[in-house]
Amino acid sequence: MNTVPVDSSEPLPSGIAAHCPALSVYILPVAQLSDHALRDSYEQAERFFALHASSLYENGKPLAVLCSTGLLWPALDAFLPEDSGIL
Repeated sequence: MNTVPVDSSEPLPSGIAAHCPALSVYILPVAQLSDHALRDSYEQAERFFALHASSLYENGKPLAVLCSTGLLWPALDAFLPEDSGIL
């Protein structure tokens, strides 16, 4: 769990304030993005939140979801294996 940062450079959606409960997701530049890997990740998240969401977030869910990634880094292709599924 995280909170919305105060110094966020992006405008916040209506009803979302700095420091509200947020789910913060970072997609690694070397992440596997195959159908199988994505499905497995979603299934893991579903099991995790079924068990823990009520203790992490009021009403069992975050007020905001933040996502950041290094996938848009221009030099990324020089570091990825050919089977990464990203390029």
